[in-house]
Amino acid sequence: MMILIYIDAKDYERFCQIASDELEAPYYIQIMHNMTRIRNSLTTAVTSSDLRKLKFDKNYNCGIFIDIFPLHYVYDNKLLRLVHKFRLRILERVGAGYTKNGLLKNNPRKYWKFYFSKAVALWKLFNLFYDYDEYLSIYKKEFAKCEKSTLVGQISLFGLLQDKYIYNKQWYNFALDFPFENTTIRVPKEYDLILKREYGDYMVYKKGTAVHTMEIFDAEVSYKEKLKDYYK
Repeated sequence: MMILIYIDAKDYERFCQIASDELEAPYYIQIMHNMTRIRNSLTTAVTSSDLRKLKFDKNYNCGIFIDIFPLHYVYDNKLLRLVHKFRLRILERVGAGYTKNGLLKNNPRKYWKFYFSKAVALWKLFNLFYDYDEYLSIYKKEFAKCEKSTLVGQISLFGLLQDKYIYNKQWYNFALDFPFENTTIRVPKEYDLILKREYGDYMVYKKGTAVHTMEIFDAEVSYKEKLKDYYK
């Protein structure tokens, strides 16, 4: 089971800043380009993408996590939304190129393949005119263009403006308290509409629909202990 939390985009930035200052061990915040994970460092949950990241960063935290995504306004008009998606896709690749170029500069022998990366080439072209701070400013301005829309959506690479991740913003206007294991959590009042939008008949169990491929999992052992042989 995956736990996923959506936060209004403006509140999302505040949350990341506060959580970075306030969260204490064993909890750890991983802030990525357009999503965040809160992980428990005393546990292990290594996805297939985590294994790839461990090749670049041996200190990458691989505890059990919850995903937190910002919800941005998206265009009501499908054509404008398609153009918006194209611009975002280009900007995402520019950001990926910035990251890969940094790895290449720090360790050219290890990351020599990045010399031939399209994303790195795209970043170098972009960098002729803008620096990284200007890139972030351009990226954020992409979402200010459609703030009068009636729709909100998830714009991470995981669900970049796919129809099933686009919702009526009014569905999130009110919340209910629901029991969950030994606590209660707040869920949108229109949770049924949201779940049907994303999963169809969500009450029917379906195999093969997992988003994350979990390679290594242990709720009782720290990822550092579990992966100690991997780090050698």
